[in-house]
Amino acid sequence: MTEKLKIKIFNEEHILNYEEDIKFTEETINEDLTRQPSFYAFYSVLCARADDEVIDARVSLEILEAQLDAQIRASSTVKKTEKQIRSETVLNPEWQVAQVQANEARKNLGILRAIKGAFEHRMNSLISLGANLRVQYANTEVKINQ
Repeated sequence: MTEKLKIKIFNEEHILNYEEDIKFTEETINEDLTRQPSFYAFYSVLCARADDEVIDARVSLEILEAQLDAQIRASSTVKKTEKQIRSETVLNPEWQVAQVQANEARKNLGILRAIKGAFEHRMNSLISLGANLRVQYANTEVKINQ
């Protein structure tokens, strides 16, 4: 039994059974060929949504950094160096949460890109297997008729 993957995109949890989804056999090739487009579309949509989340997380982090930078400069009585401002920003709990969210979004996107790529390989494998089975079937028919 394969372990299911949990990925959260825009606070929506998706439980993915991609290892099972990717499997195919000679016995199920017709069903697998029929289901391939829907699998590919499903993972492609998740990948696109994850890409949007990465962009949103990056923008949110940049906005927070700008706000923290302004707050630190405004609250200081002495001029601080860029390095000091950056250190205070990175130590801010809000920034740390936003950074973790951005990292998680990038990780999810990477995983989904890999799964989507696996379905591209699956499609090519299904096509090759189908062609090989047709050749085998044709050769069997010729031998039976002779």
